[in-house]
Amino acid sequence: SMPAEVTTWVVLDITLWIQGKIVKDRKMMLQEFEKEVVQEEQFLQRMRAQLWSNDFLSKAPATVVEEKKQKMQEVKNKILLLNHEIQRLKMENK
Repeated sequence: SMPAEVTTWVVLDITLWIQGKIVKDRKMMLQEFEKEVVQEEQFLQRMRAQLWSNDFLSKAPATVVEEKKQKMQEVKNKILLLNHEIQRLKMENK
């Protein structure tokens, strides 16, 4: 169970928790989503580097490589969903 001061948003299949008072400001939501995109893109870059590493590919079991590829696809999908929500919020703020 989450503390009472945590606000939860479910955006498509993504759940975000923000500490503090209930956030009514769409601008703050937008900033949180944009921050999340940056973090996920950084994570994606690290995964790509690992999967492009001949050293990693030569040593990792095939199941691990496949799990990494699946995780990369999940992260790509999450970024797409977040970007979609960012665009929706930007349109609502106009």
